[in-house]
Amino acid sequence: MKIGNTFKFYSRKSKIERKRYGLNIFLREKNIEILNSKTCVEKVELPSKLYYEIVYNGVRTDKFEVETTKNGNLSKSFTMYIFNTKDEIALRISFYTFEEERLLKINIYKNRSVRKILRSEIVKYHYSEEAQNRVGWEKEDL
Repeated sequence: MKIGNTFKFYSRKSKIERKRYGLNIFLREKNIEILNSKTCVEKVELPSKLYYEIVYNGVRTDKFEVETTKNGNLSKSFTMYIFNTKDEIALRISFYTFEEERLLKINIYKNRSVRKILRSEIVKYHYSEEAQNRVGWEKEDL
């Protein structure tokens, strides 16, 4: 998966080079800009027919900024939801940071039996017990 692979690549690159990289996710424009010292080094285009949402601190956002640490981790944990062309939730990608272990963990979950959650309901769903316990999601290999 393009998103997971991009984050894994820059996580490893940060660890090897001992540098920080900024990863700015533009959800409406459907791309990720990778920055090194505020200079764009790569722009990754996401599939245009899908829709993307990140809920952070209780709100949906059009732009989400995160950076790698010098040891290959991320500056914060978050979850991205991916919606199909019918605006129904299809995938979730969870990015976990473990500073003590100095590694980035990415889990991808495919919707197997989650009721139809629309993008307009994502904030409420994200904080629900059902979502927190990943009921109806099947973990996929990255």
